[in-house]
Amino acid sequence: MNTLQRANILLVDDRPANLVSLRALLQDLDHNLVEATSGEDALRHLLKQDFAVILLDVQMPGMDGFETATLIRSRERSRSTPIIFLTAFSNDEAQMIRGYAMGAVDYIFKPIVPAILRAKVSVFVDLFKKTQALAASEAQLRTLNDGLEARAVELFREVVERQRAEEALRLSEERWQLALRGTDVGIWDWNIAAQTVFFSSRWKEMLGYADHEIGNTFTEWTSRIHPEDLSSVTQTMQAHLAGTTPFYVAEHRMQCKDGVEKWILSRGQAVWNHNGEAVRMVGSNADVTARKEIERQKEEFVSVISHELRTPMTSLRGFTELMLKRQFSEEKQREFLNIMNIEITRLSTLLNDFLDIQRIEAGR
Repeated sequence: MNTLQRANILLVDDRPANLVSLRALLQDLDHNLVEATSGEDALRHLLKQDFAVILLDVQMPGMDGFETATLIRSRERSRSTPIIFLTAFSNDEAQMIRGYAMGAVDYIFKPIVPAILRAKVSVFVDLFKKTQALAASEAQLRTLNDGLEARAVELFREVVERQRAEEALRLSEERWQLALRGTDVGIWDWNIAAQTVFFSSRWKEMLGYADHEIGNTFTEWTSRIHPEDLSSVTQTMQAHLAGTTPFYVAEHRMQCKDGVEKWILSRGQAVWNHNGEAVRMVGSNADVTARKEIERQKEEFVSVISHELRTPMTSLRGFTELMLKRQFSEEKQREFLNIMNIEITRLSTLLNDFLDIQRIEAGR
């Protein structure tokens, strides 16, 4: 099998047993599996060779997965290498958002399902090999350009571009199918040059609309964004289109058909042409209203607890200062101590309630 057919896959995990498991799951794909036991080790491998995809464990001592991903993205050679994070925290949305912002293209949750792992790795390996093939075709085009007539070169270029477009479309569809399987997100596909947007049925349903009730213009989206959020969303999107951020990630409010507002987590990535111009942007919208409500209730609860804590603390401080300044009979002291004990019990109850909430949020 030649180099074009056999791709490099980088496996990064601080636990040798996990690396053995990953190798066992992927060895039948017949690719070159390279192992790294730390972020530093992974960066050394990336200096020496190119990889079709990186499987990166999030939880590692020292340099964790997020820090490693940031350094990978900062290097020119590895900036475009796809990173799939491996994590055991399937319901930690904040961690997922952070991962996407750091440059992850996907997540695989532990325990790993072998079929899902192989399917996702195969998609990126296929994309890597096709990219190599297209690069080889372009190199051949440059060689032929010296000896062929201008028209022949132009025809060959058109064939290469058509193959690239068709392959990109096919791989895009495969990615969509993998991303949509088992998820509850709405998909959008923005043709920037034509200023048209495809909105999936789920995207429209999320806002209470039927398919025919929303058109294919960009304003169908922006007109429903809360006015207070529109400026921030626009700036975040423009920053990504300008190439200053690897991905578009924004949380904002959108108005539904019935007038109710929902919090939406929007993520996407642009596609640029050979001139560096953004020509397409594809992404997803997820309803995070429930999470936002929980966060609001938590803030409200903390505010109430803070207020309630002041009452017993003030009472305890007052009795303490009074007993230090004046002499009281034993009976009066016992009365004061009973009152202070009641306030301490009340304070303890409030603290236990607060800790219970914290444990629930932490999933204990």
